[in-house]
Amino acid sequence: ILIDTNILLPLEPTSLNDVESQSHLANEFIQKAQKANALIYLLDVQKNDINRDKDDNRRKLRLLACEKYQLLTKIQITDFIKEHFEIADLNPHDYVDVSLLNALYCNAVSILVTNDYGIHAKAKKIGLEDKVYRLEDAVDFINLQLPSELKAEPLHPIISSEKCYK
Repeated sequence: ILIDTNILLPLEPTSLNDVESQSHLANEFIQKAQKANALIYLLDVQKNDINRDKDDNRRKLRLLACEKYQLLTKIQITDFIKEHFEIADLNPHDYVDVSLLNALYCNAVSILVTNDYGIHAKAKKIGLEDKVYRLEDAVDFINLQLPSELKAEPLHPIISSEKCYK
């Protein structure tokens, strides 16, 4: 699962002011993804988004937080993507967006999770809309993928005092 920077930010607040309305849902997403043994990825160019943050402390903390995620690197922009988007004309933010879709197109990941309407529109333009999920839809998607035995809360055996103190 590849996550957009707008999913990373509510997952990794750098202060109480950074806790967003989506933070609890983002945490639920990560918990369910971990339960499903899904790998969560960032794309190397997403660090460019973070490096544009003018707040030095927040930028450093977010770059540090990125280290806990798998990083996809060196995925070349495909001719297919170049045919649909004028790469040279893209601003830095849109280049990251197109790079995320390119990773998805290359099957480097199964799905992309983003709340960015622009990415959803771009995905539709190139026929990838069924692999791009909003955060709340990604939670539902993972729930459907989990075997029923993993959906249940873990059972913790109750240790009787007899067994502990004989």
